[in-house]
Amino acid sequence: MPSQIRYAEPHDYAAITRIHNDQNEPDHHTTPERQRQADERSAARDPAFRRLVADVGGEVVATGSFRSSWAGEFRPGKFWILVHVREDHRQAGIDVRILDKARRGTDSPVDEVWTCVREDLVPAAGFIAGERFEERFRSWGSHLDVASFDPDRLAATGHRLEREGIRLVGYHYLTDPGLAGDAKLDAKLDAKLVNLQRALEEDVLAFEPIIPRRHPDVTDTETILDATLVAVGPDDSYVGITSLTGDPKSKQLGCGFTGVLPAYRNRGIATALMCRAAAIAKVYGCEDLNAGGGGVDTPMLGVLRKVGFDIEPAWVTFSKRY
Repeated sequence: MPSQIRYAEPHDYAAITRIHNDQNEPDHHTTPERQRQADERSAARDPAFRRLVADVGGEVVATGSFRSSWAGEFRPGKFWILVHVREDHRQAGIDVRILDKARRGTDSPVDEVWTCVREDLVPAAGFIAGERFEERFRSWGSHLDVASFDPDRLAATGHRLEREGIRLVGYHYLTDPGLAGDAKLDAKLDAKLVNLQRALEEDVLAFEPIIPRRHPDVTDTETILDATLVAVGPDDSYVGITSLTGDPKSKQLGCGFTGVLPAYRNRGIATALMCRAAAIAKVYGCEDLNAGGGGVDTPMLGVLRKVGFDIEPAWVTFSKRY
């Protein structure tokens, strides 16, 4: 029976989610409601966003999402697609037809299409080979089992930094007179931390360095200020930062941006910051801490391993020009 490629409808999300969960981070599944809400947010941010499905006799056997931005990055003519096909309907060209309909459904010229697939799931994405997509780079996701995390495992690093005059200070200890004690209050802290983060983001390794990666900062509603930490140098300057993102009451939280000024690197500051953030997550009752893809930032992968994060199989990014 031939398949019909159409745009998704609300009643499709149970099937969409089953297919999605089978091929996207198998250990970290979503729900139909969360998937539908995520698509609604994507559509509100990105006019080019489309959710498509392949319908065979009234049964959804494949799904794909098409968008013009990824992780906040946008370039005219560049689009992203993710396609998942149920195992019993693979290698039949359904994913290629979803890609074709998605490209034809946008009002803007499509110069190139990019996609990202976990390396162990690449064989399921037949359109990559069929359409001759080329590999561009690899990135890694990572997760920390917070319940088994020992906050004291790298305490010696923190003690050494203190002896060197480097303090790890919570955001509120720099802004709240009731918590500050002897700490120096800073009325311009937000602006300084945003500027610090933007400068550090310019230095983050990326496949396309002309488009710096942007991450949630202290002004973002996703950032948990109670879990935002600043590394303060001997001269009271800010030399590093880390944070957590999400709902503090959730069992799963994300890591925000972590960075350290070049002059202070290779001293364990990023590792100490991440350990302290993970300890805060443990106090919240978080069970899983997600450090995201990490781009091609291999130094950060080293930090995550030291803290105890489990590094996932690589995510492979492919692209094709038209």
